[in-house]
Amino acid sequence: MLCLQTALDHHGLGPRISGFQIARPRGVRPPSIDHARVQVFTMGEAVYLAGVQEQVVSCTPGRVFSVAKTVADCFRHRGRIGLDTTVDGLREVIRTQRATTLEIMYRAQVDRVDSVIGPYLRVLI
Repeated sequence: MLCLQTALDHHGLGPRISGFQIARPRGVRPPSIDHARVQVFTMGEAVYLAGVQEQVVSCTPGRVFSVAKTVADCFRHRGRIGLDTTVDGLREVIRTQRATTLEIMYRAQVDRVDSVIGPYLRVLI
């Protein structure tokens, strides 16, 4: 499942990146991928199953996280993808109104980052 910067790019909200970031549930063996530019992120089952959308990805049916879920995940993994990328993604979502603040905060509660996102939302709104 596409996540983080790859999902931001898919939704048209972030810069193009040269690789892919995918999510897998905890306890599931990671896929054997020979491509060096694939990052795999492990998530708990409740976090992994929240906010999933079926969409066409590169002419193939696939699954990607919703816009609000992608923003929450970016804040959860901000140490690995960078705070600047995370805040830029949130800023773009607010600017383009692709998700409401309620949707973002709901997904942030599932990811347990609502106390982190809250101050950024207050500044951007």
